[in-house]
Amino acid sequence: MDKEEVSKTASHVASEYLLKEEKREFIATDTEFPPEEASTNIVFVNGYYKDNKEDKMYVMIDFKNDYNIEGYGELE
Repeated sequence: MDKEEVSKTASHVASEYLLKEEKREFIATDTEFPPEEASTNIVFVNGYYKDNKEDKMYVMIDFKNDYNIEGYGELE
C-alpha cells in the first residue's frame, strides 16, 4: 500500500466521519505521516470545514486498522 493510496482513502474517510459526527463538510488539504522510525500506522489528514476556512482541523487515522478514526481536533 503506497502513501498516495493511503492519503486518498484517509482523506475520504475523514470527510465522511466529520460529516456524520459534526454535520459539517470537511475539505482535506493534505496528509502527514509520522517519521518512518516511529513505525506507526497513523496518518494525519489536515483540512478545514467548508463553511469556514479558518476552522482548521486534523483527523488522526490508523490506516492499518481498517482506517479507524483515532481522534480529531482543531489545528492551532
